[in-house]
Amino acid sequence: MGLEFELTAKVQPKEAANQKVTYTTSDPTVVSLTTSGGKAQLKAVGEGTAVIRAASAENPQVWVTCEVTVGDLSMASIMGGVATGIWHQILWLLRGIVRLFKMPNTPQTDEQRINKEMQDAVFLLREKDPKYSYESWLIKTEDERKATLEELLEEIQVNITKTNVNRDITWKKADPKKDKYAGMYTGATNTISLYIYPGSGVYYDLMLVLFHELRHGYQYEAVVHPAKHPISEMTLEKWTENQKNYINYDDDETGYFAQPLEWDARYFAKEPHSWYGVQPPANPYYQNWVSNKSEIETWE
Repeated sequence: MGLEFELTAKVQPKEAANQKVTYTTSDPTVVSLTTSGGKAQLKAVGEGTAVIRAASAENPQVWVTCEVTVGDLSMASIMGGVATGIWHQILWLLRGIVRLFKMPNTPQTDEQRINKEMQDAVFLLREKDPKYSYESWLIKTEDERKATLEELLEEIQVNITKTNVNRDITWKKADPKKDKYAGMYTGATNTISLYIYPGSGVYYDLMLVLFHELRHGYQYEAVVHPAKHPISEMTLEKWTENQKNYINYDDDETGYFAQPLEWDARYFAKEPHSWYGVQPPANPYYQNWVSNKSEIETWE
C-alpha cells in the first residue's frame, strides 16, 4: 500500500478552447485522488479495484475511465502465489501492485459508444449465427435468401437497433439502364426496397445493403422521435437538415456521397468504396462516430 502514481488525460482535438479535465475515483478507500496542474495524483490505500474517471470540464458527457486494481503485498500473499505456481501473480505484485488499463486516446460520448455497439452487434450476428453464414447462403434458393434477409431485418430491429421499419422488404427487379441502386429506404412508408439485377439474383452482399438501409430507418426515427434514440443535438440538426435537403445520386454524385446521412449509413454498413467506382470524399461531419477525424476506421 502507499504506492503513488500520476495519471494524465488529454482533451482532443488539441485546438479545443477548454482543455480542463475533472477526475473522480469510484472508491477512495482503494485509490485516493488529488489533482494538480491538470493531472491526477493517485495513491493506493487499500485492497480492491477502483475506477478512475476523467471527464471534460466543459462537457461532462465526454469521458473515459481506467481501472486500477490494488493487491496484497504481504509475504503470505507472495508465498501463496509461489505455492500454487501462479507466477504471473508474483510478476504482477513486483510490478507495483497497481494495474492500470490503457485509456482511449480520445474521450467517447454516449452517442459514439452506442453507435459502435450497434455496429459490432450487427456484424457479430452475421458472423456467429449459422443461418446467416456465407456457406448457408450458397445452398439456399432465391426465395430462401429473401426470407433470410427479412428474418435478419427483424432480428436486428428487435434485439439491436430498436427501430420499427416495416418487416416486409419490397423486392424490385432492377433495370441496369436506369437503376443505379442496390437498395433504398423510403421514409414516407417506412420501408426498405432491395433491387435484384439480372444475372446477380439475391447475392450475399445484399446483407450490407440491408444494414445501410436499416441505418437510414434509424436516422429517420431519430429525427422524428429524438427522445427514443440517443443522438446529440448536433447530429439531430445535421440529419434533420439533410433530410430536408437530400441530394440524389443522379443530381450530384459528389454531394450525394458527402452528405451526413449517406456517409453515416455507409460507415455503419462497412460498404466497400469499390462498389461505387469512386473514392467518396471525406465527410465534413463524423462526430457521431469519433471525436477526432484521424480515428475514422477504414472499412474497405
